[in-house]
Amino acid sequence: MSSRAWIKIYCAKVLNSDDISADLSALGAWIKLLCIAGNSNFGDIGVIKIDENVGYTDKQVGDLMKISCRQWRRYKDIFVTQERIQVTSKNIIIINNWRKYQSEYTRQKSYRQGYKPKLQT
Repeated sequence: MSSRAWIKIYCAKVLNSDDISADLSALGAWIKLLCIAGNSNFGDIGVIKIDENVGYTDKQVGDLMKISCRQWRRYKDIFVTQERIQVTSKNIIIINNWRKYQSEYTRQKSYRQGYKPKLQT
């Protein structure tokens, strides 16, 4: 598992999506959540968790996003309702369709890993 330095955001999806673009603060929270997922140790699969079977508490996610726990719970409810995320019983957050939208990173990963040793020699 590994983190990633960047994520893809589809402009048309953000601009034309009535369910989230109407609320700018929810859009900001969504983008921040994607960044947290990408930057985590499980960034290649789009999962936010501390360890294999341990998720973050709502307070911890709020702290990561630099918002209140109450705000995070509101956004979490929105994202679950919109089927953007799933939250397991162990509070592990799964970004739906992560591999579909972030697939280029995975596709290029093997190339980059093979390329790194050549740069070091």
